[in-house]
Amino acid sequence: MDEYIPETPLAQDFNDYMAENYVCQQSSRYSIELWNVFTNIQQKLPRTNNAAEGYNHCMSTVFPPHPHIYEFIRCLKDEHEYQHHKAEEAQVHKKKRKNIYEKIDAKLLQLIHQFENRRITATELAIKSGKTVKIKKGNKCYLCLSLLYFLIG
Repeated sequence: MDEYIPETPLAQDFNDYMAENYVCQQSSRYSIELWNVFTNIQQKLPRTNNAAEGYNHCMSTVFPPHPHIYEFIRCLKDEHEYQHHKAEEAQVHKKKRKNIYEKIDAKLLQLIHQFENRRITATELAIKSGKTVKIKKGNKCYLCLSLLYFLIG
């Protein structure tokens, strides 16, 4: 991994932080199973928690900062009714993902199969995954790090 890290103090600090908090099996703050997306890709599950983050943001706009208990209960009832309506609607109209995300998932799955069949190395998988997920110029994803750390950790 060190051959891919620039020889700068900031890059080394970042690498040390990632290793300390995410990679080292014995001392990491977060278990690999918690943050790694390798199995999610294989099982065709979401790679991000964007849906949960979006719902959390929505709830923070629905609920006032310190609601009275009756206002809190009213908000919960309203939210329950809304979610029930959305669930019924979802049975009729399945929300389709954008084509770009379908293509990214297919490419990532293809890369994982290549890795499992030993046609590419863990490092190649990480680098190619990072290039696959990069949708727009400047919009980088650190999926490649999570895949690589999972594979070599």
